[in-house]
Amino acid sequence: MKSPMPSFYVSPENLSADSAFLKGSEARHLRTVLRLEIGDTVNVFDGQGHQFKGKIASLGTTVQIHLIEKHKVPEERFQITLGQALLKSDKMEFVIQKATELGVSKIIPFSSSRTIPKGDSPKGTEKTTRWEKIALAAAKQCGRSSLPEIVPPQPLTQLLDGVEATAVKLILWERETKNRLRDILREPAVGTALRNMPAFQIEKVVCLIGPEGGFSEEELEETKAAGFIPITLGHRILRAETATIVFLSLLQHELGVL
Repeated sequence: MKSPMPSFYVSPENLSADSAFLKGSEARHLRTVLRLEIGDTVNVFDGQGHQFKGKIASLGTTVQIHLIEKHKVPEERFQITLGQALLKSDKMEFVIQKATELGVSKIIPFSSSRTIPKGDSPKGTEKTTRWEKIALAAAKQCGRSSLPEIVPPQPLTQLLDGVEATAVKLILWERETKNRLRDILREPAVGTALRNMPAFQIEKVVCLIGPEGGFSEEELEETKAAGFIPITLGHRILRAETATIVFLSLLQHELGVL
């Protein structure tokens, strides 16, 4: 089986009309891990939806790629924002990775009354940088040309204040027994944002996934006041990271992406 062409991320400021300049870890990976040589063909992407095919022109601390082809990858039909309650480090990294693979546009880690890591320490910025690296690796692995925006951890109340009024707002709630995702997206009488709006016309969706201990009753009422609709995934109580992957997969399926 033919190996896929190696793919590398290049920041937009390191692109010119006919060349891409790889620096740092991307350049080192090309040189020392893959041991590619001048003349080899590679793919590069800028994280903003552009992909390029090129040949290695020079090797060094900075690697120059001579660009041969460029094309704009169609944008995601839907902008999905994932509000993810902070989880223990390995679980949170798993969610970041899989959410990137599943096409999420924006990830907002948040703290709530039952989250164990609170996200308000000086390490919050370090965590965000780490998550961005994980998202980049996931994008390269799955062939995605755009990177999700990952914002620093914030309190749930701040997240609710920043949600766009026109977005479809959904929250997983383990005690919800009636509202299923399919029914909500197709129900013509649920909320102003969904009234007479078939699923294929929905452009922005914000979904909230709680911590291992779930949301408190008070927090649920706050989210409902902000326009969020509680959703059930059935009678089983799923782990937080499992619930996120299941929900995103179902959402993409209902929107016609998967």
